[in-house]
Amino acid sequence: MNETGGEKKHPPTENRLRELRRDGVWYASRELTAAALLAVLALLWSVDLPGMSARALDLALLAWQPKSLSSPDPLHVCQETARQTGLTALLMIAIVMGSMFIIAALVRFLQVRAIFSVKPLWRIGNLNPASGFKRIFFTAETYQHAAIGLLKAGLMLGLVAVSLWRSLHDLIFSVRIGPIATVKVFQQVFAAFLWQAAGLYLLFGAADWLIQKTSFVKRNRMTDEELREDTKQTEGNPQTKMRHRTLRRLELIRALRSHRST
Repeated sequence: MNETGGEKKHPPTENRLRELRRDGVWYASRELTAAALLAVLALLWSVDLPGMSARALDLALLAWQPKSLSSPDPLHVCQETARQTGLTALLMIAIVMGSMFIIAALVRFLQVRAIFSVKPLWRIGNLNPASGFKRIFFTAETYQHAAIGLLKAGLMLGLVAVSLWRSLHDLIFSVRIGPIATVKVFQQVFAAFLWQAAGLYLLFGAADWLIQKTSFVKRNRMTDEELREDTKQTEGNPQTKMRHRTLRRLELIRALRSHRST
């Protein structure tokens, strides 16, 4: 039972949902964001980041060639090669991180739309260690999230094992050919794994979004008293509306009587 009028059994109204959004409270799935990030990483890895990874590998191999080491100034050659390799690596990282940041922000925006509030930062209850300890260890959602996390970890480990088992023969054969062949085979295997992981996380995200939505609606259910107060705010107080109708009716009767008397 609740202090404000009984059991919370009514779903939140549109007015209540607007208030929650103004307070910065809404639901979203992190798994959908993870699926989008994995898909972006798989796409970038599949297109080979416009050949930059191959360029970095060529520079690394060039640094250890006997011709480079036997040059008049091998230290300068190694430093220049290391500088070019570092710049290529930084460019690759910048492209990956920038793309992932943009996609993460876009997916988050599509889930919650435009929402901004500083109220969650000033909730004193969040600073209470006792309530935080209770929220972590003594709520059903904690163990639900733990079970889902274990399930995801198990499925991801299974996907890793299957991917390695399918590509083990090609990887062993490429090692015998040389490092270039090994890198190319690894790129193909890793790209396929990323696409499969993105698809798996997309399924996780769809299920998690439904769970988050159901949990959000359940947490913000309204009692009978809260529903009546919300109705008064949106449609007006019924007693006041009845009083206004009575006054308008009386004014109309007076107007008719005065018209007949004249």
